[in-house]
Amino acid sequence: MNRETEPPVLEFYEFNTNRIKRLTSLPGALLWGGLALSPDETWLLYSKNESIQSDIILIENFR
Repeated sequence: MNRETEPPVLEFYEFNTNRIKRLTSLPGALLWGGLALSPDETWLLYSKNESIQSDIILIENFR
């Protein structure tokens, strides 16, 4: 994943040729969320955060 480009792109490095192949662009702001390849190598799954927010919740007497 190359985040230095705008938009970020997903790239594949070919070891036998030492070349980088661009697979697709990833539109929108991209924060690292994860990357997974299916066992049969036909699907690539990635996650991203749509917004950056957080909540703080206080729970008293929690058991």
